[in-house]
Amino acid sequence: MTTIYLIRHPETPPKLAKQDHSTRLGKEGARVAHQIAHQLAKHQPHRIYSSEYLRAQTAAFTLRYTLGAENHSVVVDPLFNEIGRPLVDGQPFSSLNSYFWWRKQVIHFPTGQNIRSRFKNTGESYWELLLRVQKILQLFSQEEYQGQSIAVYTHSQVIAMTKTAIELWPYFDDPREIMELFNQNFPRYGSITTLQRSIFIWKVTEFNNTSHLK
Repeated sequence: MTTIYLIRHPETPPKLAKQDHSTRLGKEGARVAHQIAHQLAKHQPHRIYSSEYLRAQTAAFTLRYTLGAENHSVVVDPLFNEIGRPLVDGQPFSSLNSYFWWRKQVIHFPTGQNIRSRFKNTGESYWELLLRVQKILQLFSQEEYQGQSIAVYTHSQVIAMTKTAIELWPYFDDPREIMELFNQNFPRYGSITTLQRSIFIWKVTEFNNTSHLK
């Protein structure tokens, strides 16, 4: 059985541009990263992956040192990045009204066309995000990962869409069903969602676990 622990990175200090790849964890975020690491250390993951975002990497390296840096490395891969929004990255929330309006339309009023649309024709559509999380599941379905446990530090929309993809597999022909499930599947900061694969099928065995956060 292969096990994936999808971890939503800890929350960053308020009023920071959270889309920015270089946004750092604050003191509280670092404390939460240690809580996550101590929880995951009980399961002794074989591998650690992270998105390219600094806040996810920082938490991932906390786990690495908790487990013993000499025995683990952190693989940083854009496959685990948040949904691509290049025209938004680095801007303060006060200037993102048009992006959030676009996102609301896609999530709450989905059509076959708008789930394939991109904000201002840049970044990544929600359909492309769905295809990307399927690649994540395909990656960890390979033989080299069989019987292993993997910690993946990533972001809310990646986790939400991964859970959605598992719940809908193999039928993705209803845009409304896709986005309704997606909207219900958002995890909390610092939470752990556990996926397991046996007999060629992925299942969500635990969602949005925050019992380790005190």
